[in-house]
Amino acid sequence: MLKQLIKKVMAFTANQIIVGNKTQPTNINVLASENDLTLQELELLLGILKDTTLKGHQIEVFYNLIIKIQNQYIKQNNS
Repeated sequence: MLKQLIKKVMAFTANQIIVGNKTQPTNINVLASENDLTLQELELLLGILKDTTLKGHQIEVFYNLIIKIQNQYIKQNNS
């Protein structure tokens, strides 16, 4: 599962796409801004996750997810 996630993340780090002999620049900022969550969405997610029951093997992934969401919330709240 982690390898699949890394492959998906790595796909968004390219500065250009090469198809055949043609090079096409990518606009990563547009992709990122369309997928950014609003403060209201982040608050909803954090509220739902607060009341979630987990099994032992899920705790590390869940913890990392919470940290990422909190960091995004803090970044947007301070902007």
